[in-house]
Amino acid sequence: MDKNLWGREIAVLLNENARKVSKQIIVNVRRFVPEAQLYISKSLDDAQDSIRDMMNRNFTHVVCGGGDGTVVETINMLRKALQEKGGSDLDMPKLGFLKLGTGNAWSGLLGMDSGKNSLPKMGHSEKWRLQRFNLLESENRVFHFAGMGWDAAVLNDYYLFKNKFYDAAPIMRKWMNSLIGYFASMFTKTIPEQLLHNETPRVRLIARTPEAYRISHGMPPMPIKIKPGETLYEGPANVLGAGTTTDYGFKLRAFPFAHTMENFMNFRIVKASLFECLTHMRSIWDGTWTSPNFIDMLVKNVTVESDRPMPFQIGGDAAGMRNRVDFSIADLTVQVLSLA
Repeated sequence: MDKNLWGREIAVLLNENARKVSKQIIVNVRRFVPEAQLYISKSLDDAQDSIRDMMNRNFTHVVCGGGDGTVVETINMLRKALQEKGGSDLDMPKLGFLKLGTGNAWSGLLGMDSGKNSLPKMGHSEKWRLQRFNLLESENRVFHFAGMGWDAAVLNDYYLFKNKFYDAAPIMRKWMNSLIGYFASMFTKTIPEQLLHNETPRVRLIARTPEAYRISHGMPPMPIKIKPGETLYEGPANVLGAGTTTDYGFKLRAFPFAHTMENFMNFRIVKASLFECLTHMRSIWDGTWTSPNFIDMLVKNVTVESDRPMPFQIGGDAAGMRNRVDFSIADLTVQVLSLA
């Protein structure tokens, strides 16, 4: 490995409290990362202090271990540290993500693992490439995807389900962190609860800028004639989501058109029934399903209003209930290491 490259450029941050950041993972990471470039945090405050130190030492690459929630927290903490230092978004370091979370949308998409193979390659710049991503912004946070409705309910139920059994039955941990655990939660908790509440929320999607397109498989983006403040969609919706990356965790292609146009998000409205979603789950999962009940748009700045509070998630982490959310393309873009 090129030790000089590691010493000059790359810092690694691990969250010691993350369930997949085991003692063995830390031992493995230490095999590849010089001690002076390895930061191990025990809390969010600890992580913020570590990131401040990284920025003061002018590292050009920051690698963190965890899932999509960790990705979101790391980017926002980096932004805060840069602002405190008097820097700008242009000073944002290049990012890398080890596959140490549950969802792992970005790390899975970018070909990362827990560090055994990806960390040695990161020491040799000729073995990876950089991929630039737009980000979303809402409630003074930046992130790569978010959702309201069923998707947030499934994620919330999954984490509750996993936590319930994780400590009580250690032998089940691997199963709980897999797609099997996700489906078990969905079919035993989320779906039965949704069947009991069969009244679909009514929502309104409001344009805040005039740039908007309809898009579907097999067709180019079609401009929508719209003025700021006008309604892009009004009607029933079981799921609302926005993403600047195609995948959720477990390779669920929730936003298949996210990379179609730079500086646009893929906003998806799902008004399909549970029956339609369950009977076409495979094609919905890989992002190929086409239906009038799946509405995709490319937008820059929108507001969602609902006639009742809906479950809300940001980067796969529960964010409470909302009946109004603003989504906009952030000024910040990030460059991410890709081994795929």
